[in-house]
Amino acid sequence: MTTLFFALSLLACGGKTAADWRTEAQAALDAGDHAKAITSVDEGLKAAGADKAAAWGLETVRLHALAKAGKGADTSKELERLEKDFGAQLTAALFRQLADEAKAANDSTGAIDLLAAGDKKFPDDPSFKASIEAIKGAEGVSPEEVERLKALGYL
Repeated sequence: MTTLFFALSLLACGGKTAADWRTEAQAALDAGDHAKAITSVDEGLKAAGADKAAAWGLETVRLHALAKAGKGADTSKELERLEKDFGAQLTAALFRQLADEAKAANDSTGAIDLLAAGDKKFPDDPSFKASIEAIKGAEGVSPEEVERLKALGYL
C-alpha cells in the first residue's frame, strides 16, 4: 500500500522528486528566471510532503528568488511564515544575504525591511544596525527609503 501511495504521489508531481524540483528551481534562479524558480519550488513542496529537509531546501530557493527579483517585502513575509517550522535555519547570515540581494535588485526599501527583520530577530547582532546606519548616512537616500526608515523607527 505504501509503495502504491508513493508511486501515485510521483505521478501526481510529474514523476519528479523534491530534489528534482529543487535542482530545476535552482537552475531557473541561476538563469535569472525568478518566476520559474518559484513555480518549481511550489511543485517541489508538493512532492516533498512531510520531508522537512527537502522543504527547507526548496524554501531557501524561494527566498533567494524573491530577493533577487527585487521583492524584499515579499521575502520578509516569507521569512515570517517560515519562522514556525524553520526558525533555527533562519540565520543572521541568511537575513543579511537576502538584504544584499534585494538591494542589488534595486529594492532598497525591501532591503531595509529585511535588515529590520534581522535586527528584530537578532537584537544582539550589531551588523544589522550598522547596515541600517550606513543606509541612513548614505548620500542620495531616496524619499521612499527615508519613509521606510521612519516607519520602522530608525529615524
